Amino acid sequence: MSKIQDALKTLSLRQNLTTSQAEDVMNEIMAGQASDIEIAAYLMGLAVKNESIPEIVG
Repeated sequence: MSKIQDALKTLSLRQNLTTSQAEDVMNEIMAGQASDIEIAAYLMGLAVKNESIPEIVG
């Protein structure tokens, strides 16, 4: 399972990501390894849950 999919599971439970998890997801996005749908779901998950500082910094 990809890092973004792991993050989506965590966000769906309304749990915060660690800085490391957020960084891994951003690296996956920047490397072109995440689909547009995954990216949209990730951003929506963060917005619905309310972003934490580690998620923004990561």
